[in-house]
Amino acid sequence: MVGLLLTFAFSVCAMFAVRVAAWRWLDALDPAERYGVAGLIGLAIAGYCGLLGIIRGSLPNLVVVPVLIVLLTLVIAYSKNRIRTAEAIVELRFKAPEFKWKLVLASCLLLSLVPLVAALAPPDMMDWDSLAYHFAAPKLWLHRGEITFIPFIHQSNFPFLIENLYLWGLSWGGESGAKGFTLVGFGFGMLAVFGIARRWYGTSAAWWSLLAFCSVPVLLWESGTGYVDAVHGLFAAFGTCYCAELAYQRLSVGARSITLPLAVAMLAGAISSKYTGLQTLTACVLLLLGFGLVGRSDRWRAIRSTLILAVSALIIASPWYIRNMINTGNPVYPFLYEHLGGRGWDQWRADIYREEQQTFGVGKTPRGRDARALPHAVFGLAYQPGRYINPLQEQGGGVPMGALGLVVLVSGVAWLARGRPGTREGFLLGAIVIGLVFWFFLSQQSRYLTGSSIILAVLFGQAVVGKRMGLLLAALCVSQAIYSFWLLKTNQLDDQLPVVLGRESRDEYLTKRVPFFGASMALNESCKDGKVALYDEVFGYFLDVPYFWANPGHSTFIPYESLVDGLDYAAWMKSHGFTHAYVNLAYQTPESRALWIGETPFRLEAWSRSNPDLSVKWIGLLLDAEQKGLIVRIQAFRRSILFKIQ
Repeated sequence: MVGLLLTFAFSVCAMFAVRVAAWRWLDALDPAERYGVAGLIGLAIAGYCGLLGIIRGSLPNLVVVPVLIVLLTLVIAYSKNRIRTAEAIVELRFKAPEFKWKLVLASCLLLSLVPLVAALAPPDMMDWDSLAYHFAAPKLWLHRGEITFIPFIHQSNFPFLIENLYLWGLSWGGESGAKGFTLVGFGFGMLAVFGIARRWYGTSAAWWSLLAFCSVPVLLWESGTGYVDAVHGLFAAFGTCYCAELAYQRLSVGARSITLPLAVAMLAGAISSKYTGLQTLTACVLLLLGFGLVGRSDRWRAIRSTLILAVSALIIASPWYIRNMINTGNPVYPFLYEHLGGRGWDQWRADIYREEQQTFGVGKTPRGRDARALPHAVFGLAYQPGRYINPLQEQGGGVPMGALGLVVLVSGVAWLARGRPGTREGFLLGAIVIGLVFWFFLSQQSRYLTGSSIILAVLFGQAVVGKRMGLLLAALCVSQAIYSFWLLKTNQLDDQLPVVLGRESRDEYLTKRVPFFGASMALNESCKDGKVALYDEVFGYFLDVPYFWANPGHSTFIPYESLVDGLDYAAWMKSHGFTHAYVNLAYQTPESRALWIGETPFRLEAWSRSNPDLSVKWIGLLLDAEQKGLIVRIQAFRRSILFKIQ
């Protein structure tokens, strides 16, 4: 709880710092929008400060940097008489809404309890990517005292603006301190969605947009986890919204206009937090050029404004991509290996990684995606959401909390059914369509569409207050809110409340929900003076000893291609500081499991002939090394084994 409160306090201070520093610039926005946008920009600045962690030995003291920046901003603003306390209080005091809107507000606050409880609970298997790398990489960097290249976690080379926030959160408040940033981002998103919708469409539309936003299952789920898609989606969505305003203003950027700087800031945040931000920027640039050039006499102004937007956003986000070039030779590592290459990667690993990305969704063929399946893919988000998120996505067994929900999809259909939308709405719908094309052909994961769902939530309010099907859409939104709360409550909240309320300890909670947790406690004792190679296990976050993802698909660091037998394997591992190997049997075939437990005799030659795939070569190497006495079992767990390298 303390860590979450510290994160909340810091984020609110950052929000006010941005607000007072850009007081006049933000005055053109709706009051709620001002604070929501200021908060998101404050988080982005704090994440950007984390780049200083690349300085050797800087991280132990770096936690004070964002705090000092916030305090300095407030002092400067005060010295220039820019903090107008009375006006700020009046501005934050919203007029009491009508009774029906009080019910909507109460519903949104009730829905917000879901990510709040999740942020206070320890991360479990539902927080898979958080444990695997979103938290794991910052924890490794904190232990090393600097942000370094991690050869075995290729995801640590992704743009990590939000992971930098987790550096601060983990430093002062552990997992809840880190997850607090996604929760606070959700709160800022609520303000910004309400404010933008109210400025565009009026108060009634704003309340429906807010309820639609709070009812999106994937946003509710991820906003209490260490996943980055929710906050990234906010940057992408609002960047697109401000680009739509640029198009609406016919790209007339005056000296006092805030629209272009806001679009740049939000798009830079999107590009700095996830590679998919590049897709958002591409869509916005194409549409700005299209809207700016059609039917205009001053076409050069349209081109100039668009170039300023794109170049500025790319320059701000460039440090992450420059770091990739230095570390790997590929700015978007490990993607586009066929064209850009990349150290520590090869075509075999690129192929299996791309194949895994293509397992989501529908329309897959041996030659790629069948474009005719695009409508099925889009509407399948509503009737078969299990195809668009882990686990077992190919069988439709993904977790239901990863769904977008019906409301945002209906919002898009409702706007398309209205006929010719306005410039602003046409731009937003065009951006969503372009984004869906990227999404369809690259990787159909529902969480990659959080930005689109937020845009559709903004548009939903106007669809409700319109003359057509308003009552039906309102009923649908209320039903979605009820369903989303029930879904998250039964699948997540009920399990998390006991540990949050203190009726269950953290260790008890994790032991029941994370199979590796119990073993990790033993590894922290057995391997405290060594280094452990993890096989079929990526939750090294729970370890306080050096570890390495040792499966061949993660990197080329361990040269499995050239290792012939157990003697080669043991000699190489020992020469590179490895003292232990941990093997998780949960994901192996029954035939492999029979070898590990001794039910089937092992011969390296026979194994190699029947299993030529490099991805399982390590099994034969370890078993051969054990036969030759080069590694020995020192502890067996329920479905895993710990070896010591002699």
